[in-house]
Amino acid sequence: YSALASGTMGVVAPLAALGVVVPLAVGLAAGERPSVLQLVGAGLGVVGGVLASGPELASGASRRPVALALLAGFSFGLTLVFLARGSEDSPLLTLVGMRATSVTVLLVVALVARGLGGVRRGDLPLLGLIGMLDGGANLTYAIATTAGLLSLVSVLASLYPAVTVVLARVLHHERMTRVQDAGVLAAIVGVVLVAAG
Repeated sequence: YSALASGTMGVVAPLAALGVVVPLAVGLAAGERPSVLQLVGAGLGVVGGVLASGPELASGASRRPVALALLAGFSFGLTLVFLARGSEDSPLLTLVGMRATSVTVLLVVALVARGLGGVRRGDLPLLGLIGMLDGGANLTYAIATTAGLLSLVSVLASLYPAVTVVLARVLHHERMTRVQDAGVLAAIVGVVLVAAG
């Protein structure tokens, strides 16, 4: 969030989307051997996710937002790896531990930073729904990693930028750039190749 606040979304979001390279590399280094077709599909998925997030190819960026975006992407990637590793024993208990830790940290932050805003009672149902959807997404990812290759599952799970821009187009009638169109197309072709391999 700090990177987004101090930088340009078109620079920060694509860099953060590169975090999927971490679990892809970890899976391959651990001995996973997807087919050539699946590797091409995974590569298209990574490129598609980055392009769909709307990179601003011509804009310069200061070092701080770029460094923070790269750190966020690396952290997102590590989260996917650790979630997969914990799920080898129990996807549900891994998520319970993840949520217990994050809620504890957020409660401490909320108590320390009480003057930075607040949650109204009317916000609670929507926040609860968001939490359930997030938890459900993490659980399905965790289960998928127990049945499939981390290198491929992580790429497929990281295609949210393509889904986000398509939803923004359909629900909010936002215009997609040609780069985003190419990203969504690359992501779709990547999914097909991973599934076909």
